[in-house]
Amino acid sequence: MSFVNEALMREWGFGRLPLVMLENPQSRDLEALRPALLPRLLSQAQQERRANAETRLFEVGAVFTPAGVNKISERVALSAVLAREKGVREHTSQLLRSVFYELKGACQDLVEHFGLTDIAWQPLDRHLNPAGTRGKKEPYSPFSRWARLDLWHPGKSALLFVDGRPAGVVGEPRPRFLEAHRMRGAVAAAEIDFTALALAASEEHEYRPASRYPELIRDIAVLVPQQVLADEVGKEIAREGKALVRDVDLFDYYEGPEVPAGEKNLAFRIVYQAQDRTLTDGEADELHKRIERMLAQHGWTVR
Repeated sequence: MSFVNEALMREWGFGRLPLVMLENPQSRDLEALRPALLPRLLSQAQQERRANAETRLFEVGAVFTPAGVNKISERVALSAVLAREKGVREHTSQLLRSVFYELKGACQDLVEHFGLTDIAWQPLDRHLNPAGTRGKKEPYSPFSRWARLDLWHPGKSALLFVDGRPAGVVGEPRPRFLEAHRMRGAVAAAEIDFTALALAASEEHEYRPASRYPELIRDIAVLVPQQVLADEVGKEIAREGKALVRDVDLFDYYEGPEVPAGEKNLAFRIVYQAQDRTLTDGEADELHKRIERMLAQHGWTVR
């Protein structure tokens, strides 16, 4: 259903979005074209939680926004909600992180399936108050304004950039919205601009053929300050490895009593592979040590 009412939008913190109102709606519940998928999906997740310890929902559909006098902009969006009750021995903060990173990882996989590689994540609070960008115009996307809605917890949400343009948001709803709807446990939500992904995928991108030579895999764990993004560390690893690092994946994230206060532990899996020959273990080990030295030069602790 492509229709919503204003009350539902306000209930979930979407009251700031401009609506395309219908002149003769069939009912008050169908008075406007929906500008986002999440309000109705969150309401559905609320109902599902009454009977299930875990809820996984997604929807792909059209969203509509005003685009001038008597004009409407239509795009395709993907929305997802992951909600989970806390386990008996699970700490609340661990649960929140696991739910957020699971949904963020699913969104990352989706973007990569489009064949896109210029992917970046920024904390939502950094995007809302970027240092040194006063007066500068950001890359256009309807999701730039969409990400500023009341729903998102600024310190626990991330904005997705594809080819330098905002293309979606993943995050934790503010506690007041969850409390108002009696949703306990951990909840993460996402809305991705599917149209932006399709347009980016249709543009020309540098083609890198698959190598016929075997890959070598090494893991690395590094302690960094909490404000350092995992994406930044991963890009530094890829930059140092150059053509011999085919992939860098974050597979573990930890904050807690086993690491110093104000820091977090990030664990990456690095895939080494050459296009023209079989890499030896010695070559991979030497490059891995070089990456360790580079990380240490940034003031980060390799574990």
